[in-house]
Amino acid sequence: MTGGPGVLITRPARPAAETAEAVAALGFAPILAPALEMRRLDRVTPQDVSGRALAFTSAEAVLAAAEDVRGGPAEPPAAVYCVGDKTAEAARAAGFDAAKAGPGDGARLAEMMLSDLHAAGAAAPVLVVRGRDVAFDLAGALRAGGMEVAERALYAADPVARLPAPARSALTAGAVAAALFFSARTVAAFLSIAPPQRLKRFPAICNSARTAAAAGEGPLCAFSETLIAREPTLSAVLEVLRATISARR
Repeated sequence: MTGGPGVLITRPARPAAETAEAVAALGFAPILAPALEMRRLDRVTPQDVSGRALAFTSAEAVLAAAEDVRGGPAEPPAAVYCVGDKTAEAARAAGFDAAKAGPGDGARLAEMMLSDLHAAGAAAPVLVVRGRDVAFDLAGALRAGGMEVAERALYAADPVARLPAPARSALTAGAVAAALFFSARTVAAFLSIAPPQRLKRFPAICNSARTAAAAGEGPLCAFSETLIAREPTLSAVLEVLRATISARR
């Protein structure tokens, strides 16, 4: 762990690397504490992707699909939608050049897609590419809006059995200034393996009210407090982190 206030990063390995880099750039010490680990479940083929409107609900879904269709489909997707900016960045980097960023959550992505696809007239069928566990049923919302929809759950995010040794040591030593959370499932998995008596020393900074609710409220909160970002993005979470630690110095 480098110098500066310690910040627990509870995301799985691939998104944790980007988050750790951003935390370090703020002058804080990232502490990797993944509460979930990824496991592949299913695959897509180039034929699955060809001519469809794709909807990616996470960067992990993008990367899994890109591995499966390496070399590209015979016919490019009719459109590519992503839940937010980071997922769209991952999609473009993976070769889905026309990826369009959504507003950051599944419900508003469904609204955007329905507006776009209905305006296009004879809309292409949609393929929702996602993980096993989702906070919002995007495929169901699109079907309810009149779309022809298929979906593939390419991966599962399973709880880990134990936190890494550096994270456990930081908690024991009282070297944690904040913990970052990006899903309710991550909060639940973290609380199942973290020492509860150590958590009241620092806040949980969450990407949404739904995520924060998993940490408890008022006297039942597992942390010193829960703080919620203005929108469910990494940059918004980092804004809260910066302001919180600066106020305590």
